[in-house]
Amino acid sequence: MKLTLDGELRTLQPLADFTAEQGLPPAFGVPLFAAAPLPHSQIWHTRTADLEQIKRQMTTQLPLRITMDNLTQVPQMMTMLLHSALLGLGEQTDLSLEEVAFTADDFRNVLEPVAYKLVQLSYTNQHDKAAVRQQFDMAAVYQEVLDSAIFINEETQSYEHDGAIWQVQCLSSVYGNMGLVVTTAEGQKHYIEDRQHAFPGIPFVAELSQAIGTAVMDHFTR
Repeated sequence: MKLTLDGELRTLQPLADFTAEQGLPPAFGVPLFAAAPLPHSQIWHTRTADLEQIKRQMTTQLPLRITMDNLTQVPQMMTMLLHSALLGLGEQTDLSLEEVAFTADDFRNVLEPVAYKLVQLSYTNQHDKAAVRQQFDMAAVYQEVLDSAIFINEETQSYEHDGAIWQVQCLSSVYGNMGLVVTTAEGQKHYIEDRQHAFPGIPFVAELSQAIGTAVMDHFTR
């Protein structure tokens, strides 16, 4: 995972790699420095076929023709469809209404910037669809959304390792804690990915929102 932190786009180091490299105990990680979140539904791990079906259905439900007139309405329409699909899944599982609402809102928070970006590119390029298609970058839009949702927690905790004192901060977000920023006694900073406490539906939302966002661009520029 990449995040813009301390003013620079960084690739977070997986927790397992960091602990092996530093000779840290298995207990080192987000749970050592942050309270556990409320339990999440197990569907994100056990109902992958149902989630894949929702992705396929959502792709086919986009308007065949997306124009400047209806583009800004698409995010809300698609969000309502996702909300309805997840409610149906929730009737068969332990998926809560709160998780349904959170997932749908997270999805909308990606699609709205997609629509805004397409509007901007369209005006900038005098509605030249080929130019809009060429300049639109779904990965960049998603990265901006992800970056805007995550910050380095100001609270610093001390951790002793091999007689040295490290300073540890959590990478906090609306998705829960996503990792750690570890500053060694020598002042070296390590940016660690650890999703043990994060919302487990992140991969689903990321894949769905980027797939639908790309499809919106295709329908808008065809």
